[in-house]
Amino acid sequence: MPRPTTFEPDEILACLARHEVELILVGGLAGVAHGAGWPTYDVDVVVRVDEANLERLLGALAEIRAEYDTFHQPPLVPDPQRLRRGTGPQLFRTTHGRLDVLKEAGGETYETLSIDAMEVEQPGHSVRCASLSALLRMKRAANRPKDRAAIPKLEEALIRASSQPATTLSAEARAIHHVTIVLRSRAGQGTADLDEVVAVTDAVEQAIVELDLGRDFSLSWMTLDGSAPRCEAPHA
Repeated sequence: MPRPTTFEPDEILACLARHEVELILVGGLAGVAHGAGWPTYDVDVVVRVDEANLERLLGALAEIRAEYDTFHQPPLVPDPQRLRRGTGPQLFRTTHGRLDVLKEAGGETYETLSIDAMEVEQPGHSVRCASLSALLRMKRAANRPKDRAAIPKLEEALIRASSQPATTLSAEARAIHHVTIVLRSRAGQGTADLDEVVAVTDAVEQAIVELDLGRDFSLSWMTLDGSAPRCEAPHA
């Protein structure tokens, strides 16, 4: 198959849905679903890793004529062994564009991403997307230049999401928003010193109590002009 010149993510996702592949959409398209997207030319999915789901995935890949995105000749096509044994990203070119299949991303698996995934309705099917909090964790873990560039967009989207009814937000999202407000009121235009770190820790603890979060989490923040380095708030 020649390298695809078109990108039709809806067709790729519809095919995966027809084959009932259990997956979580991540990457730029998941960001778009939250209003925080960035240019992307592939569909990134984290799949559930069990024999039945990999079989369903294999059927979907056959329908869209997937080949591994390498220069190998003849082109390599997915088979049960390759899907089962592959540990890193499996990158495919298809009749509808690029598809990246992952078993984990930034330490996140299908099971961890499922906890607060968001259901997005599409014509004829639905897609489960990683939450904003999960996308942030993955971007911070990857820490490549393009990942760092996406972090402010995701942070701002998380703050905007706080205008929705609280029941639609994860506890982590509400807690981060709560603490971000505190930080923005205290940080001014400077960078965090020891007093700020203490203030951050106090604010995190207050959020945990008020929101009954009951678990540790880290917080990323920025000053009002968006230029300050991010500060990880320890949980005391």
